[in-house]
Amino acid sequence: MDDATAALQARAFAWYLGAALVGVSLLWVVVPRLEPSLSLVAAGLLPTVVVFNALSLVVLWRVPRLLRALHLAQYASFFPFLLGYLALMFALADDAAARHAAVAAFGIWIPVVVAISFSVFGSREGLFAAVAFVAGTTAVIAVEVASGAALDGAGLAYVAMLLVSSLALAVIVYGTSRLAERLSAARLAAAVAAELALRDALTGVHTRYALEERFEQELARARRGGRPLAVYFLDLDGFKRVNDAHGHAIGDALLRAFAGRVQDVVRASDTVGRLGGDEFVVLASVAGDEEAHALAERLVASCAEPVALDGMDFELSVSIGVAVHPADGIDRDALLSAADAAMYVAKGARRCRWSAHVRREPAPAVGQGRGDGGARVDGARFDLACSALG
Repeated sequence: MDDATAALQARAFAWYLGAALVGVSLLWVVVPRLEPSLSLVAAGLLPTVVVFNALSLVVLWRVPRLLRALHLAQYASFFPFLLGYLALMFALADDAAARHAAVAAFGIWIPVVVAISFSVFGSREGLFAAVAFVAGTTAVIAVEVASGAALDGAGLAYVAMLLVSSLALAVIVYGTSRLAERLSAARLAAAVAAELALRDALTGVHTRYALEERFEQELARARRGGRPLAVYFLDLDGFKRVNDAHGHAIGDALLRAFAGRVQDVVRASDTVGRLGGDEFVVLASVAGDEEAHALAERLVASCAEPVALDGMDFELSVSIGVAVHPADGIDRDALLSAADAAMYVAKGARRCRWSAHVRREPAPAVGQGRGDGGARVDGARFDLACSALG
């Protein structure tokens, strides 16, 4: 049960206790005046019920986590209180008509007990609990009748109708409760499926599907606001070797550690997603190239400390490609392609950890280095920015 459902149940039970407290208190005062013959019943049972409900309300207010225990106590109290009340009403009745009236007065409590039964125990166990109370009522009436407290024909007919309608109510509430439980389970399953579709189960970052959605949203925001969007393509260096040498458990732990460090570096408004394997993408709104490159430096620096796993220290090394909208592309595919290409340039340069893709003048050659730290690949120029780790 989630916190919202528990809070709703606590509020509903508090309202029930409050209403019961007011109702029973009124009965305690009014019943002896309206029917003096019932004053002994009112004086014997109703004060106990008032005190019990008042204490339950106080406990629920002070210690809400005891809701389940209060539910059980409330259900258990109905057997001695209400069935004792019924037996006492029979004992005080002078004739069949009075006993008929006693059963009618008792009948209003049966729907309450049925509702409490399903609230406490759920659908399946609630049905048994409700039927148990109806069976207890039947047993009390049968014992009283067998002891000489006879009912007339109308009284017997009313008892039969009361018991049958109570069982029918229990079955109806059972069906409704089962339907509600199934709908709740279906909503929960849908919520879990949606979460799995949006969050990578291993690392907790966005999935590829969610990343695509976020990409389009961020592009739309960038177009409206005129603020550049930086796209970072991250690839862990040497991850396959670690995975093959130490097993998938270590590899998975390394990915989780890396994703956690990336999330610690970026802002809450930025997006971190996993494309698959050891490839991640970060989307960040930036003021310009300088801020975009500064974030790349911080991402590289986040891998400076080794990761301790299973008694061993694993060095993290990441290659990052940076592309900025709109200079390096105007749509998702173009920006991812530019960032991916820049990442491979950084990875191939060995001495560099990140590379920024800059579309400038066309270049006929492939892989020609330049003295200013630039490289050309497929007509695009890349600025190789070597960090202190490079």
